[in-house]
Amino acid sequence: MRLAEQTGDREEEAVVLNNLGLAYHESGDEPHAIERFEKALAIQHDLGNLANEGAAWSNLGAIHYTQGDLQSLDAFVRALALRRQGKDRRGEANPMGKIAVVRHAFGDDEEALRAFQTTLQIDREVGDHAEESTATMNTGSVYMAQARYAGAVACFGRAMRLQEQWGKSGGAHRPAPVRRRRPGAGRCTCRAARHGKPSRRIGEPHPPGRAPTGARHAGRRSAVRR
Repeated sequence: MRLAEQTGDREEEAVVLNNLGLAYHESGDEPHAIERFEKALAIQHDLGNLANEGAAWSNLGAIHYTQGDLQSLDAFVRALALRRQGKDRRGEANPMGKIAVVRHAFGDDEEALRAFQTTLQIDREVGDHAEESTATMNTGSVYMAQARYAGAVACFGRAMRLQEQWGKSGGAHRPAPVRRRRPGAGRCTCRAARHGKPSRRIGEPHPPGRAPTGARHAGRRSAVRR
């Protein structure tokens, strides 16, 4: 950290701050984690790196979500806006999916379904069959919560067919159904986003990279993870 400050490498400083935030989060010290993520966010904003700024917002959103805080929704909305500003169509799907998860978690199932439908549309446009399967499964989970069983069965069946069709060539992974959360319900246990493609469920924050999609780390996009 001191070296990055001394050399004036602000991008490296932001990466270090994110890693510190992750370390504090893993140790359960959320206030210090939020402080570090916010500092990293400010640097990415100053640098004009839209993708990494969006990733930083998603990290903050993941922290707020694990605390049952509706501020997570605002963070993911900001992350989505930055993806759109950067004309990153593929990248839009991740924060949109997280917005859907938060909507569902706080009981707004109709808005959650609309957000998942938008996510599905993007996944189909960009040909991301693995994430299309996940979004389809999550849509089915919302239908299940509403006791709309015919719709749930249709979604689960389509998700299964997508996995059968693209599982080997498309890199599809087992989709993780969304789950209703209560405010203050504790830490999210989803770890899928730590290893490559994130699940639509909100995972833990992750260190971004210098590359636009947050490379330099084999894992996520922005809890939060594209």
